[in-house]
Amino acid sequence: MTQSTLPSQTDGAPTAKGQTEIQPQGCTSEPFIQAVKDGDLDAAQAIHNHDPEQAVCTRQIVQLAAMSTNVALLDWTHSLTNDDCSKAFLHYVFERVCLKSGHLDVFKWLHERSYRFCTPAMFRAVAEGGDMDTMLWMIEHYPESFELSKSIRMDNAAGYNNLHMIKWLHENDFSFSGTAIDIAAQHGLLHIVQWLHENRVDGCSTWAMDSAATFGHLDAVLFLHFHRSEGCTTVAMDLAAENGHLDVLQFLHHHRPEGCTTAAMDNAASVEILDFLHDNRSEGCTDEIVAKAVAKANVPVLRWVYANKRDLVDLDAVRALAVQHAKLEVIAWADDCVVEEAVAARANERREDAGDGGDYCNGQSEGSSCRGGGDRDS
Repeated sequence: MTQSTLPSQTDGAPTAKGQTEIQPQGCTSEPFIQAVKDGDLDAAQAIHNHDPEQAVCTRQIVQLAAMSTNVALLDWTHSLTNDDCSKAFLHYVFERVCLKSGHLDVFKWLHERSYRFCTPAMFRAVAEGGDMDTMLWMIEHYPESFELSKSIRMDNAAGYNNLHMIKWLHENDFSFSGTAIDIAAQHGLLHIVQWLHENRVDGCSTWAMDSAATFGHLDAVLFLHFHRSEGCTTVAMDLAAENGHLDVLQFLHHHRPEGCTTAAMDNAASVEILDFLHDNRSEGCTDEIVAKAVAKANVPVLRWVYANKRDLVDLDAVRALAVQHAKLEVIAWADDCVVEEAVAARANERREDAGDGGDYCNGQSEGSSCRGGGDRDS
């Protein structure tokens, strides 16, 4: 869920996702904090009764209780705090609460105590949560914020699989942009993509098909291809290959002109993907395919590269990289290849000494543990 811009003063530390992690201060124990986060009133009271000094109800604790959506817990912690809680219930806290069941009871509790928590941005969060009862309650009690919220784009609501809410927002003149179809396509919500296409004029971007392909939503890719003109970029095939969506990859290859880049093969998720790209595309790959396969301990891909792109595989370098990343399966594979190459070299020497000439399967036996099925190059 999209977070609004946080105020400069918060009750916690910003996380990597831009949200705020509530960090109760003082001597409050971790078990008590966890009980409050879990909404477990019985556990929280038991800890408090055993040792009140380990269960101090600060403003941050009350905030956590509200976020748990357990109103009884909220009421209990609120009754025990001496802190001013006016800053505990700022809107950015409750934008996350809107996706939890029971949040309307919390909102009613706050409203009855005149805590100011509702802003125009809250209506967007409620729309994403998809709870119509909450939406109607907020309109009744916060009509000014409701009117102001209509200028806020509701695109993210398209990603929460609630067509009824999307229709209601449309009928009540809320704002959307082309990003709405992009988001619905990314989540594979074809019915929402179709409805937005038929009832809105906002359009979409190439990211609609790119993201649908990325996450393997072939039905969304098909709809966008046959009903819209934005198309896609090379990202579609590249990421379909990386995520192992062969059916999507095949469709894009046969029906779209954008193609792919070397990233498709470099990041291919499986041998089946590599086979298709190798047989049907000309972009090829780079030496990155080896490094990435080692990092993922993807031995089947390494076998494929060894069999089909032998010049890209430096076994010493592969082994060193595998040791660096502690990829034991890759180390074992590289060691097997070194042994098989040595055996093959000895066999070739004996054949040459005997006057037979030739090469012993280019240094490897067919179906060896290094190649895993043989060479596909013609």
